[in-house]
Amino acid sequence: MPSTIPEQGQLVRVRGRHFIVQDVWPGNVHPKAPPQHRVRLEALDDDRLGEPLDVIWEHEVDATVHDDLGLPRPDDWDPAGRFDAFLLACRWSLSSVLETLPLQAPFRGAIQIEDYQLEPVVRALRMPRVNLLIADDVGLGKTIEAGMVLQELLARQRIRRVLVVCPASLQNQWAEEMDQKFALRFEIVDRDYMQRLRREYGVHVNPWASYPRLITSMDFLKREEPQRAFRAALRPQRFGGLRDWDLLIVDEAHNMAPSGRTNYVRDSDRTEMLRQIIPHFEHRLFLTATPHNGYTASFTALLELLDPLRFARGPTLNREQLKAVMVRRLKDEMVDALGRRRFPQRRVDALSVELTGTGREMFDALDAYGRMRLDRSRPGDKLPVQFALTLLKKRLLSSPAAFDASIRVHQSHLRPPEAPTEENARVVESLRRRLAEDIADDDEKDRLEETAQAESSAFFDATPEEARLVERLVELARTARHEPDAKVRVLLDWIAQRLCPGGRWNDDRLLVFTEYRDTLNYLHQALVAQGWGDRVLTLHGGTNQEVGLDGVRRDRERIKQAFRQKPSENPIRILVATDAASEGLNLQDHCRYLIHWEIPWNPNKMEQRNGRIDRHGQKADPVFCWHFAYTGWEDQRFLDVVVDKVRTQRADLGSVGDVIAAQVEEALRGERREIRTPEQRRKILKDELQAEVVTRERIRELQAELTRAREAWHVHAGTKRLVLEEALRLAGHKGLEPVESGDLAGIGWLLRNLPSTWSECRPAIHDARGRLLHLVFDEEHARDRKDVALVHLDHPLMKRALGVFRQNLWSAGMHESHRMSRASYRVVRRRDLAEPAVLLVSRLVAVGFSGNKLHEQLILVGGTFREGEVRLEQPERLQEWLDLEGRHPPLPAAVADLLRRFFPRHERRLREALDQRVRTAAADVARRLERRAAEEAKKLGQLIDERRREIDKRIAEMLEDRDNPQLAFQGWDLPEREQYDRDVSWLKSRREQLDRERESEPEAAKARYTMRGAPRAFPLALLYLLPDDLVPSAGSARPAPAPAEGR
Repeated sequence: MPSTIPEQGQLVRVRGRHFIVQDVWPGNVHPKAPPQHRVRLEALDDDRLGEPLDVIWEHEVDATVHDDLGLPRPDDWDPAGRFDAFLLACRWSLSSVLETLPLQAPFRGAIQIEDYQLEPVVRALRMPRVNLLIADDVGLGKTIEAGMVLQELLARQRIRRVLVVCPASLQNQWAEEMDQKFALRFEIVDRDYMQRLRREYGVHVNPWASYPRLITSMDFLKREEPQRAFRAALRPQRFGGLRDWDLLIVDEAHNMAPSGRTNYVRDSDRTEMLRQIIPHFEHRLFLTATPHNGYTASFTALLELLDPLRFARGPTLNREQLKAVMVRRLKDEMVDALGRRRFPQRRVDALSVELTGTGREMFDALDAYGRMRLDRSRPGDKLPVQFALTLLKKRLLSSPAAFDASIRVHQSHLRPPEAPTEENARVVESLRRRLAEDIADDDEKDRLEETAQAESSAFFDATPEEARLVERLVELARTARHEPDAKVRVLLDWIAQRLCPGGRWNDDRLLVFTEYRDTLNYLHQALVAQGWGDRVLTLHGGTNQEVGLDGVRRDRERIKQAFRQKPSENPIRILVATDAASEGLNLQDHCRYLIHWEIPWNPNKMEQRNGRIDRHGQKADPVFCWHFAYTGWEDQRFLDVVVDKVRTQRADLGSVGDVIAAQVEEALRGERREIRTPEQRRKILKDELQAEVVTRERIRELQAELTRAREAWHVHAGTKRLVLEEALRLAGHKGLEPVESGDLAGIGWLLRNLPSTWSECRPAIHDARGRLLHLVFDEEHARDRKDVALVHLDHPLMKRALGVFRQNLWSAGMHESHRMSRASYRVVRRRDLAEPAVLLVSRLVAVGFSGNKLHEQLILVGGTFREGEVRLEQPERLQEWLDLEGRHPPLPAAVADLLRRFFPRHERRLREALDQRVRTAAADVARRLERRAAEEAKKLGQLIDERRREIDKRIAEMLEDRDNPQLAFQGWDLPEREQYDRDVSWLKSRREQLDRERESEPEAAKARYTMRGAPRAFPLALLYLLPDDLVPSAGSARPAPAPAEGR
């Protein structure tokens, strides 16, 4: 058994190979068993470079720690570019829990950042525990903002395990965005994933422990089996009170808030699920454009889930604490530095449709049938009857094809062999709730809806007159589905005028949204029949592969890419998509036209659709969102209310959307004659949810933050290319091939014939068709281009390049030709430096008790020398010398021999200086860690005291109200009273928990910043600075990019 336990950053030899230690976790199998350590390693050998390996250190045989790394020696000299690249790579690998390091996330993604998008990540860095509500408007880029927070925390090694919980229809979009924009792989945990894992690894495998970054849907996780598996995968709380999971991201978080009710808000199944899992996450990001539903108690309950130390569920909102955790900006209020609108105007217009003939008869017959059946409904069958009629009306408003499928199912189940029972009613209610969930697969949705239609139709017990109406509706639908209806004819005329005037296609594109797969197929057939099949693609929820008219199989990603390509490069002009496929899609690149095939009854859904093209990155101004309006149909006025709310109350949709949807449903069944906006809820929302005013001063501050970070990290197109080029050459490759013609000449590069050990990077430099992409290193050169790959610090190529240089920290397990000496020289002008100097660059590492890396920085020691005597200089002066411009001409043999002869004495002096510098730096780091721990502990204590007082007051009020016979529960239903009692119990248990946390949380905060032993220094690089009069024919100076010493 090895005797020495390794620490982060050390070199170890395990199983005959060399590794660098990434993480160390102490633990015990049993409380009385000897301590053991789980160690995460990263391979350094050429053939395994970068591969991870987790081991139990005490179980390894002949594992050794290489503690004394020694100084680099001037036995050989690295070329100047390679040496500079090595220093940059070392700098870009630094991390710290302190705030001394500038932003990294903007340089770790294939993103073109807008200044306002930096606000969440800048605010997150000020938080000891990141709890943020990103409530920006639809289309401002909340996913990008969350991705930057995630990437920043990863870069600083504050997090590892991440779970994204979102609607089912957004799972693929999240996985694609994280992969394409941040080079982060996520696994989607759903039923298929669980089954696949069990087939491959056995029935006992737990999906929640299968990968450190996971995505799942909120409606999947609320089910019993996934929740049970989640709880089973939890480990005991880690050292310092750290939770088992690091970061939870909840997208469309408003779906998790308790449901608003007339008397009292009630927890939904989603709320209960989130309440169960959220205590196990250290950091939390909630994303939603509509965070407030108009009920203060519901909003504070959501905020309590986000940050239970700042908020407590109740009827009052702490506005100061809300400012601390919420980022909210609206598109209409966003302006640039010159005061101009950042986002295009949106025009919402109607396409008039005359309802005549077969279409009119179907509408009238369904209305008559609904009135007849509702007039004789009884308490036992009213809800199933209403549900069935609602399904029929929604499908009739969509298309004859959708209605035909539904009315035939309805007819075939009108007379069941046995009368429906209360159990059947419960089944219908269960199906109604399931259909209200977000369903990512249209085929699954169609099956559920067919089952729901069948089960609810069994309650109708149709009279002969009602049966005749149903038979007529079946006949009409059968006829209508095989011919274009009035809406199709209007659409074809619109396309001919807007997209294909005079029979010639222009460069405009159209996005058509529909709720139903049947309607999607109906529209596709109509467009193909018009001769436009080669101009149309369809996308539905669950799309894996679709066969186009040309016989080509296209998967979801290729369909999206085809629609987002330049019109000059791809003939596709029309994309018809279902709602299940559309959520989260970004299709604004070359599309400014959108048509709603049916008006969603909830204005929130209509706004989500509009956001697919009215969003960040849209170049056209204005954008056009069209919908159909039936002339001469009295009930059209109810749907017009939905459109009007989207047009005039976009910022308030969270408070009105569900109410409008419920009222429209009632009105279209003939049970309501007008739609009323819940003005009181709107007033509460507007009062409590104020959007931030993004001032020009704040824009300048964020821009300055980005500039400061770029300069501090030396992240520029030239430095990134230098690091990649030199790493390739170390791997035996000839390097990048410049693009010599076209608009990428001088700024684009090709990488042909990847080194065999870099093969995992191949997908990152080829497009979906396998074509080689051009590499660019400047964000602006990648803007609006699909034929380039932007190389950022977390691009697979750059990760591999940094790994090559990290491997050279020890030159262990490497082919001889791939090794660096980590020693170089630079010839500088005598007027800049009169005497020769020697500089040693080292990396200082402070490790916490749990093995986590607390702080890293680069430190400099050295000075001028005469022969073997080194006169030490202060770090600030050494930094100035390191930044001096210089050249790297061939070094005369006599000079090189002298430097080698002097080195043993230089080495002794540099080691002494390094030891002293480490002691000074260590003391400074320890003071800053202690100060950070004390500040965090004090803040946590204050927050807990504030919550205890608030909860005490709330409990007293609730108990007083409950015991007052004149106030208690008047007009409340049983579920509302039960929720009230549960909330009292929850507040009492929360109060007891806060008493415990008043002691544990501050102490845990202090423990998280406690170092395990003293910081250690690892020598990295040796640099000689030689005045030009000492080196004949040195020539003129050259710039030398070098990293600044960490402060």
